[in-house]
Amino acid sequence: MKKSTFSKLLKGVSASLAAAILLSACGAGGKTTDTGAGTADSTAGSTAAATSLNLAVTTGDGSSTDDKIPTPWYNRTLATNLMFRSLFLADSTLAEVKPDLAESYKVSDDGLVYTIQMKDGLKWSDGEALTADDVVWSIQTALTAAQINPNYATAFANIKELSAADGTITITLSTPYSAMAAVLAQFAILPQHSLKDADPLKMESDKFWTAPVCSGMYTLDELKPGNYFTLKVNDQYEGAAPKIPGVTVYFVADYITAAQSGKADYVFGNASDLVETLSGMPNYTANKVDVLFYKYFLFNMKGADGKENTAMQNPLVRKALIESIDRTALASLYPNANILSSGVPMTDSANNGF
Repeated sequence: MKKSTFSKLLKGVSASLAAAILLSACGAGGKTTDTGAGTADSTAGSTAAATSLNLAVTTGDGSSTDDKIPTPWYNRTLATNLMFRSLFLADSTLAEVKPDLAESYKVSDDGLVYTIQMKDGLKWSDGEALTADDVVWSIQTALTAAQINPNYATAFANIKELSAADGTITITLSTPYSAMAAVLAQFAILPQHSLKDADPLKMESDKFWTAPVCSGMYTLDELKPGNYFTLKVNDQYEGAAPKIPGVTVYFVADYITAAQSGKADYVFGNASDLVETLSGMPNYTANKVDVLFYKYFLFNMKGADGKENTAMQNPLVRKALIESIDRTALASLYPNANILSSGVPMTDSANNGF
């Protein structure tokens, strides 16, 4: 299945999950982005550089609140990608990675040992050194954090040994995990010196997120709880400075409303209503990326009060509900969707038909 990313029509810009590509192109001889509902003028002679970027983070799914920066350990967004870096960067296909905080890496022939060399001279936005110790601490802490994306928890559960010495990180796995590099390309490294005393079980609500120390090309400028936060260029970032000097990130209930009100130059998602609505807006262009994901139903075996849902204890009732669902009709809402009887793809030898 595909996940769609949408960006306003910026001259010479394609919406990419690699933030550096999007931002560098935005100001490279392009034009000012139309943040209203109208179509951006694409006149070839326009030379005005883009001076701002509008993004949105949703509070409607319960993963974030509007009084702090959302933790990148739960859901990565373009906004947090600009603030917090990973060891690697994924390409636009999400199939290959290249170094970011890392200088280089290699994997042993048996797929069990990852040796990662960090870049020299990296700094956090407060001027403190960003080192291999921050990476080790981040991975170890993520394994005990209460709010963590399951992709990280699943991947890191395979780590048997983790160490850092002289700028080199060594990750030894108990069993090969082919997606480890791809996961590390999504996992944000956080500053140990700022969060070492934070409770991992309450990490996402720590006061750090109201004034975070960052590693990306941008850092926090201003936070307006209940409304928005702004980003400014991080002068400690060692890479090429972004062409756009400022970013405004609005707290919104949903991405569709944000796009329609001009509060988002870029959104992403795979919900059918979002794809349909934004595809019909002339000032947005869609870019599809192949991403494997599942849409599924779960039976409420217990109610919100913790008591058993009596009807659902009967397997015949559950079977009847499953049989009554028109899966073909549901699959038609998503391009390139396949109907599965389980969470294991039919092409996988582990699929036993149930």
